[in-house]
Amino acid sequence: MSTERMLNGLSAKLIKIRESFNQTITQMAQQLRIYRGNLVDYEKSKSMPSLSTLHRLGICYGVSLNWFILDKGPMFLSVEEDQKNVSPNPLDELENPLSGDTVELLKYMDKIPLLRHEILVQFHRFKEEHREMVKEAFESKPSA
Repeated sequence: MSTERMLNGLSAKLIKIRESFNQTITQMAQQLRIYRGNLVDYEKSKSMPSLSTLHRLGICYGVSLNWFILDKGPMFLSVEEDQKNVSPNPLDELENPLSGDTVELLKYMDKIPLLRHEILVQFHRFKEEHREMVKEAFESKPSA
């Protein structure tokens, strides 16, 4: 997904959220603790909200960041519903042993939703920017 398409998608979603709460740009900006001009820029696809703004969006409006950033799941998702989709210990389900750093990262991502969303955004950005490398990595035969 290109940056322009991603910005356009986030813009449309911000407008949808704001309108579903019958708020003006000024009211939503105050709620998110950002400048009105920043929200205008987000809604006009000129820039992308910061992670702290995304976090407040999730907290203040109950918006699922999976929906907002990744187009996954419903627009609004309660914490209880979100936790139903996570296995009690996702590390138990892995077939291959993981490095200590990877295990630590997964544990932090499980406990800190904002970190999980930040990592997923970077992951999807990487896949988009390095499409050929990713394709080659999954087409190559594993070494014995």
